Amino acid sequence: MVMVCSCVLFVWSNTAIGQIPTSGLPGRVPTEVEKANERVSKVIAIAEEHFRRGKQNLDDNRRAAARDEFDQAVDTILESGLDIRANQRLQNFYTELVERIYREEVPIGHGHRINQIPKVGFSEQKFAPGPLDELSKLIIEPTTRESFEVRNRNNSGCQKPPSLRSLFLGMTIAQLRSLYPRAQSIVRRNELSELVVSIPAGSDVRLKGIHTLRAFFLDGKLFLLSIKYADQIEWTGVDQFVAQFSGALGMPTRWSNSGAARILACKSFFVHAKMIARSPEVGIVDSAAFAERNAREASLKSPATFRP
Repeated sequence: MVMVCSCVLFVWSNTAIGQIPTSGLPGRVPTEVEKANERVSKVIAIAEEHFRRGKQNLDDNRRAAARDEFDQAVDTILESGLDIRANQRLQNFYTELVERIYREEVPIGHGHRINQIPKVGFSEQKFAPGPLDELSKLIIEPTTRESFEVRNRNNSGCQKPPSLRSLFLGMTIAQLRSLYPRAQSIVRRNELSELVVSIPAGSDVRLKGIHTLRAFFLDGKLFLLSIKYADQIEWTGVDQFVAQFSGALGMPTRWSNSGAARILACKSFFVHAKMIARSPEVGIVDSAAFAERNAREASLKSPATFRP
């Protein structure tokens, strides 16, 4: 009788121990996947709370306050530093969040296309066409592009995008804001997962000689850095600027012509320069992200996205 009771007790104890989750064991260090999942959960919870507050404000007919909360919900995702496209759970949540905000602000039946989601929170802001508008229309002939890529492939100055005023392609919004706290979000396109940030040139001595600086983010990562320089330097033209710009950064000096602009095509990025009146403007662009952004833009215009 005693032996039977001992065996039963032993089997029950083993089963109980086997049911203890390994993540709860004392002293266990969480894996990188678990850490990432926990971080995603926290970001989603914060964004969800902002959405809840926005919806409450909308129900109370406080539309301005609602827009602010909806903006913060989206910014929580974009400024989290997490790669939205690399995390399926976060990507799904972001897509659903944008559509939920759209449905709240534009009720079904008002004649809008679902895929034409408004710029939440910036519906009344004017923004002059910038470098992205021009670059979106830019077509570099394949033969020209390939010849320049081959020519510059082994050039050390064309292997990695240059950093300008401590800003670099691929950096997160949080990294930019830590460097320049006065940076302001000026355009948000949730349907593209795109955010444009402007840094007031006169607010920081590090931006001396710059008239306008804008940073374009896709999925929370910088993919286009646009700088318009002040006009205190008397340039003879864009070619003189390109020569000086390239020499200072150790980049190739042979750029291709695109009308009045000049283009340097490298392996993973390209640089676009032109003169606006007497001031040079330069854009450093991540080629893959730029193509992805334009593909999303094109898909929004496709009749296939229409939903009656």
